[in-house]
Amino acid sequence: MTEIIDRPRILQPAMGRSEESQARYEAHMQQKRETGDTSCDLCRVAIMPSLSNKIGSGVLEIAQKHISLVENRFPYAIFDGQEVLDHHMLIPKEHFGEFQDFSPEAYMEYMGSLAIIMQGYDLTFTRSPSSKGSSIKNHLHTHAMRFGRLIDELSYSKNDGISLVRYKGEDWLHPL
Repeated sequence: MTEIIDRPRILQPAMGRSEESQARYEAHMQQKRETGDTSCDLCRVAIMPSLSNKIGSGVLEIAQKHISLVENRFPYAIFDGQEVLDHHMLIPKEHFGEFQDFSPEAYMEYMGSLAIIMQGYDLTFTRSPSSKGSSIKNHLHTHAMRFGRLIDELSYSKNDGISLVRYKGEDWLHPL
């Protein structure tokens, strides 16, 4: 069994990616820096084919003129003390920083689609354009997540860079 003495115990983990997802994200951002790529990732992603999502007993197709629902390429593994099963984003196809920048038609599409997806996800949130936590600046988007198990403990080792998680009702730690 691995000794985890140096792992601080966090009882209410906020959010985080899996090690694999975080490594892909960091490699992507490093490549953008090295190549001087200042393009908006969401502008590229928003024009990709939209997801068909099963919501309740039906299938929701969000592929409209102004918006797309896409799978997050670097999804969170945990959010608000829960395992994240699905992490999608509702994205305007045009580069809008705030709702007031939308055309009336784009705004109605976005809000209508948001109302529908809120019924099939456990959480939706949109960061403000001034959010310091967002790596995407000035391209408004909404995260939509479905949750799984509750997390009892999250630990991280600076020495080996390994994150472990214990789910409620379980006695063992899983790699994150």
